[in-house]
Amino acid sequence: MRVAGLLLVVWASLGVPGVASGQDVGQKGITMGYPESIGLLWHVAEKVAVRPEFRFAHSTTDTNLPIADENVSSTSFGVGMTALFYLKRYDSLRTYVAPGWAHSHTDPGAGTTANSDTIAGMFGAQYSVGKRFSIFGETGLAFSHSTTKSDIAAPPIISTFSAHGNSIGTRTGAGVILYF
Repeated sequence: MRVAGLLLVVWASLGVPGVASGQDVGQKGITMGYPESIGLLWHVAEKVAVRPEFRFAHSTTDTNLPIADENVSSTSFGVGMTALFYLKRYDSLRTYVAPGWAHSHTDPGAGTTANSDTIAGMFGAQYSVGKRFSIFGETGLAFSHSTTKSDIAAPPIISTFSAHGNSIGTRTGAGVILYF
């Protein structure tokens, strides 16, 4: 993973024009979007921005079953990084391509954990409504690899179950950017 990040930085440094001519260079903002995430957007060069993201969710459920009452809780979190390579500007609209990576971890309780790593390639558009507010939408393809592990401890049986899976599919996203 470190090699891929280093190659991305080198490619961005060599393949992008100098930062002296871009008015967006250095501009930073907070992103809020769907799929549910918050993050930052930082314009590192005239045609390059990076968007680290964070996701978190926690839920609890109380059940009242005839054989037992149970409280079940689930926690999940995820982190991700997307690089935006801007293609063209049409007045207040900018188009971009965006490779991205995300990792998520879910602990639904009962000794089970799930991890997923996703890589995606997207095409998007960002529209500047004003100097400090933009909206964006993007679509593309994503590949995910997931691992689920469950420790079953129901005496007299104590065992570990694991499963691995891969998926490929479409990915869409939309959100807003508040620049500061």
